[in-house]
Amino acid sequence: MVKFVSATYRGSHSCLCCHVRSGCLALAAVYLITWSTMAVVEMVKLFWPDSYTGEIAYKKFDDVSYFVCDLLMVFISAVTIYGIFRYRPRLMAPFLIYLIVEFIVYCIEVLSLYIPLPSYAHPKNYISYVFYFPENDVVSSLSIKVMLMYTVVYAIVLGVKIFLIQSVWNCYKYVKEKEEENSLVQAVMKFRSEVKHISSLSFGAKWIVFVVLPAPFTAYEIYALHNSQRWDA
Repeated sequence: MVKFVSATYRGSHSCLCCHVRSGCLALAAVYLITWSTMAVVEMVKLFWPDSYTGEIAYKKFDDVSYFVCDLLMVFISAVTIYGIFRYRPRLMAPFLIYLIVEFIVYCIEVLSLYIPLPSYAHPKNYISYVFYFPENDVVSSLSIKVMLMYTVVYAIVLGVKIFLIQSVWNCYKYVKEKEEENSLVQAVMKFRSEVKHISSLSFGAKWIVFVVLPAPFTAYEIYALHNSQRWDA
């Protein structure tokens, strides 16, 4: 008997006290709610702006770009939830890529607090309203205890981000395995239906041959046929 259950289900598909699928659904839902709220705020700022004092074109351009980015993240989160529900691992790839990019940018920003980096390497120059870290000169002037506190907080945040990426990756593998199992089950069911169809056709062909074939000749018919051939000769 074929078992359509992967051997890697246990151990690698758990997220704290819940299943990895439930945890990723909750994470994607949190991102969806957060980015939807930010999109609503940007939409209000875009369509009902306050009294701008100069540089109105630049501010509107920033609002439009933020609104588009928020809508993109809302779309990615919604597609991720749909992919988890419908077992479509390809739909989870953008969300996983976003988490990895966010982790890399966060690591660069944390590194810039301890090591002086060139200005073009700072994510703050390209991404606004995302990271709220103090500057390097401010951090260097702090005491050792405050620096240790900052380091512990940053390490905890990095650990949480790594855990989230690992959970989403495990959910991706789980959904991919389920998709392969579903396709295998569908292939087996299709093969069985085709076999039943072919067997029914073969039975019908045998029945037709049995009906169409003439009955065997009797002794009188064989004797009459033999005499007719002799007279013809």
